[in-house]
Amino acid sequence: MPGLLAQLRPDAPADELVATAALVRARVMSEERLSAAIDHFGSAVEVARLSDADRLAPQMFEITGSITDADGADAQGDVSQWRQQALGVRTPLSLDYPGNLLTIFNKLSLLFETRVSASCTVMSERRPAARGVARSA
Repeated sequence: MPGLLAQLRPDAPADELVATAALVRARVMSEERLSAAIDHFGSAVEVARLSDADRLAPQMFEITGSITDADGADAQGDVSQWRQQALGVRTPLSLDYPGNLLTIFNKLSLLFETRVSASCTVMSERRPAARGVARSA
């Protein structure tokens, strides 16, 4: 994904979202390790560039690889679709990422939020614990 990576800017929230979505799509590492890498480097764009250059330490991140042009294009399409659907999508680097979730070690790389009335629904690819499901009912 050299063309897209060259265009993405680490200081641009929209570019960080595209890079995060591309990293999730490419499955270059587990979700937990991806969140840790983004947190460690302070930028999903930087993680994508390091991954593309094969400069992520395999012993630190287990699975490494690079993002393809197709992953990047699909990620841009995903972000566009999320915006059209008015989904609130955040990464741990987003200023409006919930503070209580910033304190956990394995943060969600992509946090989706929809608002209905005064309630808030948080969606994730992770499987919730039975205790958490029971408590939220």
